[in-house]
Amino acid sequence: LARSPRLAREMKKYRNDDFEFTARDLSFFDAADEQWPEDQRGALIEDVKPGSWAELGSLNVGDLVVAVDGQSVDGVESLRKLMEQIAARRPVVVTVKVLRGVRTAFLELEPAWKN
Repeated sequence: LARSPRLAREMKKYRNDDFEFTARDLSFFDAADEQWPEDQRGALIEDVKPGSWAELGSLNVGDLVVAVDGQSVDGVESLRKLMEQIAARRPVVVTVKVLRGVRTAFLELEPAWKN
């Protein structure tokens, strides 16, 4: 028998403490529910802390992050690396491309970096 697809709870997760959100890799069932192609890449937002920089920038639970500052996001590992680079650079604005339902949105997150 073929192995059944992994469930959402089994997918790799990433928590970002600067912007205060949690993302996870896509599962087969996410793609099926949203009718995304099988080869869709990105990191699915699972949690956004109220009052965080992510929430103020309109990042929502269920958004699929596909790019950050023009760099493609293949999953949570690439998202983690990109966010570490951003934390090192500390830009004034971070642009995030997300799929939200049938729409594509570009969000501008404007953090106040801690010293």
